[in-house]
Amino acid sequence: MATIKHPRYSSTVMEHFATPRHAGVLGGMSGVGEAAMPPARMRVSVFLKGGRIGQISFETDRTIPAVAAGSALCERTFRLPWPDALAYTPEALTQALGGLPEDERFWSDLAVSALRFAITQARISPIRSRLSREPEEET
Repeated sequence: MATIKHPRYSSTVMEHFATPRHAGVLGGMSGVGEAAMPPARMRVSVFLKGGRIGQISFETDRTIPAVAAGSALCERTFRLPWPDALAYTPEALTQALGGLPEDERFWSDLAVSALRFAITQARISPIRSRLSREPEEET
């Protein structure tokens, strides 16, 4: 496959855009996080298994920096222990992409925010599930 070139984006950004990893909807996820700065939005879904990111996917706009940020984020955090994934920063994502134009860097912020929310949701969903099954005490 020929490399797609664009004057505003690095070859890494263009490669993630051309062949995104972990794109789309997966069923059975334990946490879903969404971050938005209208009209832009990023949704990340995770499944935690054994304290790690067992599955991860993203959904977003079909713009170059959005797809690249979602793809690179998922590629970088897949199989990490969840505390390490939670600590991943927008700056690290931008660097992994070989940079983004200043007016497009918010995509790194949205992607990482959505990931953090998804991990938080995945961590509390088993607690919520247990609480909803506990019998109510009679008064």
